[in-house]
Amino acid sequence: MENSDIFLNLFYDIHKNSFKIKTDLKKDKVDEILFECYRATLNQSPDYRAPKMHDVYNILIKLDLSQDIFSISSNTGNKVLAYELIKEAINNWESISEEIRLDKSDLEEIILRNKN
Repeated sequence: MENSDIFLNLFYDIHKNSFKIKTDLKKDKVDEILFECYRATLNQSPDYRAPKMHDVYNILIKLDLSQDIFSISSNTGNKVLAYELIKEAINNWESISEEIRLDKSDLEEIILRNKN
C-alpha cells in the first residue's frame, strides 16, 4: 500500500511495558485511528503461529482513506498478537519524534478493509 494517507508506527517495549508512537496524525486523533484499526481486525481468522520473541515489537499501521483500507506490518509473527497490541495501545501511548531502530525486514504485512 504505497499511497497511504496516514501512518502510525507503534513500538511496544516488553521490558518497560510501554507504547511509543511516531505518526503524522494530530495527537487527538491517534486513539480514534487505533480503535478503528483494531475494529477492522475483529472477526479475522485466528492465527495459530507462535509469536516471534522480541524486546521491542514494531507495528506499522497505514491507512488509505480513499479505499478505507488499513495495512498493518508487524514483527510479531502472529496476527493476533499484533491486534492485541493495537488494542492495548489505545489510551496508553507516548509520542516520540524519532523512529526506534529495528530490523524492518522482519515486518509481515496484513491488509484489512474497514467494515463500515
